[in-house]
Amino acid sequence: MQDPLPNMRGEPHVLWAGSTPAGPAAFIAQRGGTGAAVGWIEPTAEGPRVSTVSSVNAPTRMEDIGQAILLGPERDVLLVLDFGWPVELSTELRYAPDGKVVRQYQPFAFDDGAGWQHVGRQLRKITVALRRPNSQPGQVYISNATYVLYPEQKEVPAPEWFEYTLPGAPVPSRRDNTFSALAPYVDFHGAHIEDPRLPRLTVRGATPDGRRLLVETIQFDDDPTRVVAMLARGEAEYQAVASGSVDWTAILPVRIRLPDAQGTLVAAPRAALQHRAGGGRWHDAGRNAALLPATATEVRITPPLAPPKSSSCNRTSEPP
Repeated sequence: MQDPLPNMRGEPHVLWAGSTPAGPAAFIAQRGGTGAAVGWIEPTAEGPRVSTVSSVNAPTRMEDIGQAILLGPERDVLLVLDFGWPVELSTELRYAPDGKVVRQYQPFAFDDGAGWQHVGRQLRKITVALRRPNSQPGQVYISNATYVLYPEQKEVPAPEWFEYTLPGAPVPSRRDNTFSALAPYVDFHGAHIEDPRLPRLTVRGATPDGRRLLVETIQFDDDPTRVVAMLARGEAEYQAVASGSVDWTAILPVRIRLPDAQGTLVAAPRAALQHRAGGGRWHDAGRNAALLPATATEVRITPPLAPPKSSSCNRTSEPP
């Protein structure tokens, strides 16, 4: 194969080459004008081809280079280079009842500079994840993850994003750091896309006892949407206090009860909302999203150009 890394100088150097169940593969390097480049050579029906190329310029670290690649028409063979540190593999992403990410990792075995493993079809949905144990952030990148997730290389529309600010909500600021609060719900070592058919939701507000309220949804691939409610007092960071699932086909997609009798957060984009307690009279709750009082037992949802429907406020949310 001629000039595998174009616009570089000198001959390419093979850093690793070997056989896999998908065919022969290689990892090569070549010097350039101001640095170097490394690239994966993968097997295809038409013969070997360059899969991905990464520039290597100081202060590029080995940790930033794609150490792994998914091979084969179904992308079901995972090949990982041995960079001199231990690597762990998880083959499945699951969710706990409260929506937190659940992964089980096992040591990945290397032999003579690399290792491979059958991981099942990964085309368009990557379920595997790699990490460096006892290292932060511990990322082990799959170099062709984007091509595996988007094999047609076409522009994909972004999900619709509903952002609502409830009455009394504080002005957003730098203190609204949600990294720690959302960490258990995020698959940091996986590679995912968002389903463009499923909207995203952000709701900001304040609780009756004066805490800042932030509600966010999280969604990976074609998995269900999860919703997390976070609270913070004063200048403190947000903490997750409740979570649950979202059903965008339901008349009331989002319904999450807050602790300490702070109410129930409901959301139904573009709909008018009302609430009542027991068989009492209906109270207006605005449109799109609302924090209903803890005493509310029923919510009425009136979509545009449709008759109103009612739903219970008493579905239980999972504590974090």
